[in-house]
Amino acid sequence: RTVTGVQTCALPISGTAGVELLFFQAWAGFTFAATALTATSDSISSEKREGTLGLLFLTHLKGRDVVFGKLASNSTFWFASAVAAMPIFLFPFLLGGVRFAQCTNLIFSTLNTMLFSSAVGLFVSSVSYTRQKAHSSAIGIVVFFCLGLPLIAALGRKAHLPPTDTLLIEMFSPYFIQRLALGAPIGIERVFFFTSMGIKIGRAHV
Repeated sequence: RTVTGVQTCALPISGTAGVELLFFQAWAGFTFAATALTATSDSISSEKREGTLGLLFLTHLKGRDVVFGKLASNSTFWFASAVAAMPIFLFPFLLGGVRFAQCTNLIFSTLNTMLFSSAVGLFVSSVSYTRQKAHSSAIGIVVFFCLGLPLIAALGRKAHLPPTDTLLIEMFSPYFIQRLALGAPIGIERVFFFTSMGIKIGRAHV
């Protein structure tokens, strides 16, 4: 299998229980992590509607304190669920046919996607007023990055765009990290994996 022209180290799909369970966990975890936006997409906008947002700034709190506080308080359930599921992510390794690096990278990728989705929800909430608009906008942004960018990259490869261009597009997508995690990347692929993860963390921090 190749990722934007780069050969990956993914194990071939076989009938082993470990491989099948790994792939099921990977995309189930990815879907769960991508929906973390529901926890934060109305966190600040609800304060606006209730007229209590201004009261927060009457204290010694700064803007970043409010943002990080909302992120921590509203995402606790999601991150706690992810931490509780970590031992389950290692179960395919015990069944055989799966590398340990695939399981650990999958954990990192899932947490990264969850942080990205939560940050998107928080950003949309800060610029929205109604709950419906905040939810729909957050969903649209997450779908664009998770599905839209890989689709654009795929169309670019069919249009014979340079591999570096399509790779750059995909590196902004959590889906790209998830695919690399399944292949237990080494060498330059590992650089792509952590670079793309760093992009998501940096964008969430901004």
